Amino acid sequence: IAFDVWDRMWHLAAERTGLRGVGGATALACVLWFIAVTRTGGAYRETLQDAVSAGRLALTVDEMSAPALQAAGRVAEQVLERDRSEDVALFGLQLLEQAGEGELPRVVRRLLAHESAEVRASAVRAAGSFTAVSSAPALAGRLADETDGEVLWLALERLACIAPERALGDARRILADGDLAPEARAGAVLVLLASGGLDDLSAAAAALKEMVAAASPASRRSAARALGSISLGKLEGELERLIADPDQSVSVAAIRAAGARQAIELAPALAHRLGVGQTSFYAAKALVALGPAALE
Repeated sequence: IAFDVWDRMWHLAAERTGLRGVGGATALACVLWFIAVTRTGGAYRETLQDAVSAGRLALTVDEMSAPALQAAGRVAEQVLERDRSEDVALFGLQLLEQAGEGELPRVVRRLLAHESAEVRASAVRAAGSFTAVSSAPALAGRLADETDGEVLWLALERLACIAPERALGDARRILADGDLAPEARAGAVLVLLASGGLDDLSAAAAALKEMVAAASPASRRSAARALGSISLGKLEGELERLIADPDQSVSVAAIRAAGARQAIELAPALAHRLGVGQTSFYAAKALVALGPAALE
């Protein structure tokens, strides 16, 4: 079955692009083979995920010529239109994220409303690769309908990159909505801090401070992740508090944030987490990343 699908896909790509170079044909065949493999069902799911996570697929795509990459993107759109499985959706969207250009394809618009939050997140990433004129309204629509905090954060982040003024309005609305997931509010904080006026900066800072001290571990964890994305300011006090958090998921998020900020001042706090459950690994990794000075 996989071979038959591959054969049909290969002929389709050849007819559409007229590829004749051995190198370009080989690269395109590799991408199409991965798409065909996903059609064979769950038996190949783990292999595909391993290939993507290990970067082997990314390397193949990076080595493709621009015409071959565009051809692969067009084929991916056609496959996504016919095959509604989640595996194919995730892989095809990842390919479109790298090959996307021009108008936002209809299939990406459809997948922005997929029942799986993971697929919706992948569709949001892909949408950010197409023209702002076509993708901004779709991302704004996703922000209006979305309930998953992670997808909201990602959609707001992507919208802020291509239409910052439009994203500001959504960020203000999300920050004021206490019923939304803390991940969404953390994303709103980052957008307001990056692009907002004085009132926005004040509101974002107050919300972030509230999240750091919140009773909910999800709020504190989201605050830690947001702190790791802020490059300016003296935030070591807040991060030190979160590194020592009794909830290990919060502590891990804060440790990662400390590493992202290269906060050498937090080396003692990181050292205190060595030998403490799952945080020990992340603390050790962060200390090594900080360099010899952190180990003194």
